[in-house]
Amino acid sequence: MGTIKRARRVFTGIAALALLAGGVMAGGGVAAAAVPTSARGAADTTPPPAPTGLQATTTPRSVTVTLTWNKVTASDLAGYLVYRSDTTPVALDAAHLRSTATPFNALTFADYPPATGATYYYVVVAVDTSGNRSASAPLALKSLDLTRPPAPTGVTGSIDPVARTFTVTWNPKAATDNDTVGYRVGRCNSDGSCFIEVSSPLITGTSLTSPWNGTSPVTIAICSEDAAYLRTCSANAVIEAPATTG
Repeated sequence: MGTIKRARRVFTGIAALALLAGGVMAGGGVAAAAVPTSARGAADTTPPPAPTGLQATTTPRSVTVTLTWNKVTASDLAGYLVYRSDTTPVALDAAHLRSTATPFNALTFADYPPATGATYYYVVVAVDTSGNRSASAPLALKSLDLTRPPAPTGVTGSIDPVARTFTVTWNPKAATDNDTVGYRVGRCNSDGSCFIEVSSPLITGTSLTSPWNGTSPVTIAICSEDAAYLRTCSANAVIEAPATTG
């Protein structure tokens, strides 16, 4: 019995020494000593290269903006994030994030900025697996303006039965009109409906002379057009042939 007690005391002493050296694992095994942080290596704080070649394409009559950029070469690249702001520098926060919060790997991104004609700024951020980030240079883009131009005013006309032509004139656009880029003619039926001649060249002046087919009156509308092909038409102008005498 005395021998057993002495064996237990020896084992207890060995376990105590093991605990002092590195701790005892469950089941009686000796735990490995903790490795100092300095021995594991410093955390990765080096950001990936910043994305380059950022550009945008737009589709006429569409609010869609498609961004593309060059691939970032980094072994620990996690992906990309896209941010948009109406001011620069672009704040890289949740309020300006346009992509998902998780970095994605595609080299293109579609966005739909408000169609106000305002200028927006885009930034693409490369993110590595340690969370380090590098932002591209901001890209400025003027959004599509879906505000229609003002309607032409002062539309009037006359018919020349000898030359068999009719002439329509209208007022120049106002000094504050920054939208109108030209005009188109709407030839109107007796019921008031008008067919806009979109196949003809855009008129940049304030008058038009066309052949007259001998029918009177001629009903015409003049439509202003902006760079987004949006139009606003004037009230219909009814042009009568001059009365014949004799």
